[in-house]
Amino acid sequence: MFGATVASRLASALPDTRGMAGASAQTKRVVTVNGNWEAGPEGGDGTFRFMLVTEDEQRHFISPSPAAAATLAALFRRDAVLLWDPINQVVIMGGLVGTWSD
Repeated sequence: MFGATVASRLASALPDTRGMAGASAQTKRVVTVNGNWEAGPEGGDGTFRFMLVTEDEQRHFISPSPAAAATLAALFRRDAVLLWDPINQVVIMGGLVGTWSD
């Protein structure tokens, strides 16, 4: 799941993010997601981190709470369209139900 590259899906036209909730002009499509978990004190949740690599080859790092990390991991699927807005720190997911349309 993590580290699965989706660059082959970029052959299609990039989505038009204008007017999309949570999307700034710097929003880019995510082509790779890597994740890691670092153990914390005994009995603690530890620390989760994800690296999002966007179509422009920029690396962005997020450290969600354990509950948010579990939700994101479930949503970081191969068939979902992922976008990252570095300005607003928003992960946008398209195609969760139905087909993504630009």
